Amino acid sequence: MAKFSQSVSFKNCSIDAEKDLITEVLKDETKFYKLSKVIADWQGIEGLNISIKKDDELESEDDTTGEDE
Repeated sequence: MAKFSQSVSFKNCSIDAEKDLITEVLKDETKFYKLSKVIADWQGIEGLNISIKKDDELESEDDTTGEDE
């Protein structure tokens, strides 16, 4: 079966619903997007899968610290 996928993603971003703004912080620049426009682009499309997530790095368990447990 053929499959067509369409998606939008932002990395390292924040959402300000009051300002209707998505701010994406990249290595060399910061970009701004209208939250309502991003949502409006999907208006009326059925069967959407929506996901919002935040990743945090875990601290390493380093046995070389010399501290006793």
